[in-house]
Amino acid sequence: MDMSIWIFVIATIFVGSSATYTKGSSRIPDVYEAITYNLDLNFPEDVFTDNGRRFSGKVMITLKLKEVPDHIILHADKNYITIQNITFNDLALPQDYYEVDIETQVLKIKTPYSLEPHLNHHILINYEGLVEDNDLFGLYKSSYTDENGNKSYFLASQFPPFYARRVFPCFDEPSFKSVFYVTIQGPGKMQILFNTDKHSEEDVDYGRSKIIHFEPTEKIPLYTLGFQILDFNCTKTEGTQIPQFRVCSRKTTDSTRNFTLDIGPKLLGYYSNFTDYDYCNMMGNKNCYKMDVVAIPDYFSGGLENWGMVSGRETDILYDPKLSSEKNKQRVAQTLAHEFSHQWFGNLVTMKWWSELYLSEGFGTYFEYFGLEELFPDWKMETHFVTEQMHNALQEDASESTLALKSISDTRDDIVAKFSPISYSKGAAVLRMVRYFLGSQRFRAGLRSYIQKYKYSSVTSKDLMQALGAEMDKKFCIAPADFQTVMENWINEPGYPIINVKLPEDLVTISQKSCLSSGEKAKVKWYVPITYTTSQDKNEFDTKPRLWLTPNEYYPTVAKLPGGNSWIILNNNQIGEC
Repeated sequence: MDMSIWIFVIATIFVGSSATYTKGSSRIPDVYEAITYNLDLNFPEDVFTDNGRRFSGKVMITLKLKEVPDHIILHADKNYITIQNITFNDLALPQDYYEVDIETQVLKIKTPYSLEPHLNHHILINYEGLVEDNDLFGLYKSSYTDENGNKSYFLASQFPPFYARRVFPCFDEPSFKSVFYVTIQGPGKMQILFNTDKHSEEDVDYGRSKIIHFEPTEKIPLYTLGFQILDFNCTKTEGTQIPQFRVCSRKTTDSTRNFTLDIGPKLLGYYSNFTDYDYCNMMGNKNCYKMDVVAIPDYFSGGLENWGMVSGRETDILYDPKLSSEKNKQRVAQTLAHEFSHQWFGNLVTMKWWSELYLSEGFGTYFEYFGLEELFPDWKMETHFVTEQMHNALQEDASESTLALKSISDTRDDIVAKFSPISYSKGAAVLRMVRYFLGSQRFRAGLRSYIQKYKYSSVTSKDLMQALGAEMDKKFCIAPADFQTVMENWINEPGYPIINVKLPEDLVTISQKSCLSSGEKAKVKWYVPITYTTSQDKNEFDTKPRLWLTPNEYYPTVAKLPGGNSWIILNNNQIGEC
């Protein structure tokens, strides 16, 4: 997901998950496995008028208990969802058996009898919902002026980081991965788009309405679920190309879809090859023909990585060669490269909690540049990365309010604060640094192992570091410690090292310090890979570390250079995050 400004937040405490629910917490106890959702949504024609907001919903959640909890805990936003009735394992529950806390957005369900762990249980909830018409989160309604000058309303979804609970009761946390069976009823004349392709379609009331049953998803994180209901049309790639690729947008913009249609399948092929995990495998083969890119006139973020359906603003998805600049063309390519990378890094392998958002958005930002190197070598994307992302990260990371890549996220304010240049730009910069001191081939091998081991699972920084660390060759990068130790402060501490260099004759002395923009000194130090070139070798493209600074050094590191050097340049190509 592209980084944007988050402005509407309610501070609610998220206490770490445990077997017992803590009153006042918005976290789900770690005792549930949400196996499947059967979600039915019905949107009447009235929703697509000036004042209509109401829809009906029904969700059946099949879950398994790891331990026996005091209650069943779900998320539901009472401002948008009115529960009509709940059935638990075919037993209708009295209304006093469940309640929704408007502050924590927790739905607490008392069970009618003692439960047994490791068995499947079924919760059926019928409810009425309201679409959002004031902001662009959850399921919202907006409009545009169509080709005939009429106002055309549409519905679009934006679930990250905690807005799926506005649309249906659910386990609204990234670590809960499930299979979704979704049925949507809406106006017969409109496109209804979802993560997967339709399985079957029924006409209702002589075509005024239609019911679409979609193919089941794979086991996906809930925030990547998405659907759109719009009066759009779509253009698909020609022939029998796998996966089948479509671009959907307002009917008057069909001539601006060609660039996206051209590079989209190439990017999916690039990531399939890079990760050694084919897109068709990820989609369970039955859906491998399906990738939709939806350009929406009124959308919160530049792009959103819904599983099998990337959505974004028109300006970030469509390119008009007659009217748009080359810079805009590059921006469209970057949006697609970023969001498509999330199909692997974020969707297939997902961070357990928002405190480590860089495990998704750091990769997205990294591939936004390096995923385009093969397709557009003339764009010199690495140069753009340094000026647009590296420098952005350094500026943000020097502030007194900066966060570590991994930081506590107990409130909604905390979670929103993670959608910042630290998770995006610094996350990408640290990944780039690792790529260079490991070597590109070892970096790639580590990521392939990471994808293979943790596909359809949730991870922490430790899991990524173990996968990359297994590929580290100490003879190549001359690392003074194991990979986890080298990376610890880069992940867990805010800020970055400032490197001081002195060159008295043929000796170079190098030291580090951490300093905030206020001038206040910090005590943190890092393992820093040092690369350099001199007036004699002039090899600025050599990014192999020549030496390391370590956190426990009290004196500058000294290196002797061959005689006759008149200058030295450290941090070749600015590969270090310093």
